[in-house]
Amino acid sequence: SIGKTTLTGKIFFLNIAFFGLQTMYPQITALGAKRSDMILEGRQLHRLLTPIFLHGGIGHLMANSYSLKSMGANVERAFGQPRLLATYLLSGIMGNVVSAVQSPNPAVGASGAIFGLVG
Repeated sequence: SIGKTTLTGKIFFLNIAFFGLQTMYPQITALGAKRSDMILEGRQLHRLLTPIFLHGGIGHLMANSYSLKSMGANVERAFGQPRLLATYLLSGIMGNVVSAVQSPNPAVGASGAIFGLVG
């Protein structure tokens, strides 16, 4: 079970909060989505991190939230909060690096970060 006191719970609620902001201010998505051209040119490297907290729709958010709840709590219990955070962020960043190299399309989502938790 996740709660606001677990790191998994904090990430869970952070994703929901960002989705609420995306809904109210759609320009957040444009400012934070993975843009391969900018990343590969070494510009706006924040776009390696920000897509991890953005989602393309309510279904996307729900699927990633379920996966985070399922995997994150187990990883947090087994390895602790520092390793969970490092694994989540580094996996998400590396997922965006691979995506930038493989696809010119903009992208958002925590799938790479969550896949990293699976191992």
